[in-house]
Formats: sequence, C-alpha cells, structure tokens
Amino acid sequence: MELDGLLTHVVEERGMRSYVNGDFHNHLTDGIIFQPNRPYKIATDVHLLKWKYLDTVTIDVQLSPKLGNGFYDRQNDMPFKMEVGGEDGSMVDMSRFVRFPRSEMCLEAVLLR
Repeated sequence: MELDGLLTHVVEERGMRSYVNGDFHNHLTDGIIFQPNRPYKIATDVHLLKWKYLDTVTIDVQLSPKLGNGFYDRQNDMPFKMEVGGEDGSMVDMSRFVRFPRSEMCLEAVLLR
C-alpha cells in the first residue's frame, strides 16, 4: 500500500488517532514504522525507521529492578529504575529525569509482592 493510501485510513477523534481499515484493522496509532523485510530484533534496530506525529514523539523506557540493598522509600522512590538504550547496547539510567505519577506505576504492585 502506498503511503498516501495508508494515511487515508487514519481518523482523528477527540485528540486521538486511530487506524481504521475494515472490521479487523482498528487501533490507536501514533505513527508509522518503516521496516525492511528482516527478522524482528529486540532493542534498537538500526534497519527500521519510526515516524511519529509531532505531538506523539516519545522515548521508549525500560523498567529494570534496582539492585543493591533492596531498601527504598515507598513514598518517594520506586523499586525499579527507568532506563533507555545507549550506545553499544548499554542501558542508561534516566530515573532522575523520567518521572511517572504513582497512578501510572501499576507494575509496582507486582514487584512488591
């Protein structure tokens, strides 16, 4: 499908975009992934391109358990850190800069059991 034809299926309602194409293809969308005919690769894949609408540009964040003595302040801290992919497959801890409201931390209940 050509790009113009693909984008004709994007519908914007109440500030959200959906891809609608028949009864079986109906989902929220924030952009397009241009992927070559190659196997899926976990983590950063330099062979594909993600294009997003300007108002939906995001950074993928990985939640990783904090290592160490296991003590943390339940009111102000989380039992995991937020990381982004760095060069050479490394992970960069961005916990100081990336903050989510506690209401978005549904994973915390699983980690604290």
